Amino acid sequence: MSAQPPAPTERGILQFLAICDSFYPPDAVQASIEQQRHWYDALCARFDRPLPPEMIFADGMLQRIPIRRYRPRKISTRTILLYLHGGGFVVGSLESHHAICAEIADFAGAELLSVDYRLAPEYRWPAQTDDGFIVLKHLLSANSKVVLIGDSAGANLAAGLALRAR
Repeated sequence: MSAQPPAPTERGILQFLAICDSFYPPDAVQASIEQQRHWYDALCARFDRPLPPEMIFADGMLQRIPIRRYRPRKISTRTILLYLHGGGFVVGSLESHHAICAEIADFAGAELLSVDYRLAPEYRWPAQTDDGFIVLKHLLSANSKVVLIGDSAGANLAAGLALRAR
């Protein structure tokens, strides 16, 4: 007899899981990468909140890498937050993580730079970490203090970049 893994019982977690499940059909893993990216973006948009008041953001390119810079109304530190989005290295983008980046920048009182690194399977490792490292080197070359942050796959990239920069 095998033991069942523990399952969450908290109402909020169960609601979150039900919402996530509603965005994907049971055979989602069989769908094209393009379709999976569409579902992921729609799921992320479901949890978006309105942008903080007076948040300024602008898209740009650093070499060939798309970036988005966020500047909250109140800056309380000169440290720049370098954000790498999650998505299993396959999904996620500047758009999927737009609202959360604005919220983090506002809460921290810091400028935040989000990186739209190249995704798999079109680009194999180390393309993702190379893109992040190019942006990090650019910020460090301007004598900026940088804090690396990310979620999920992006957190993995942030940790790897910290080691690589060392």
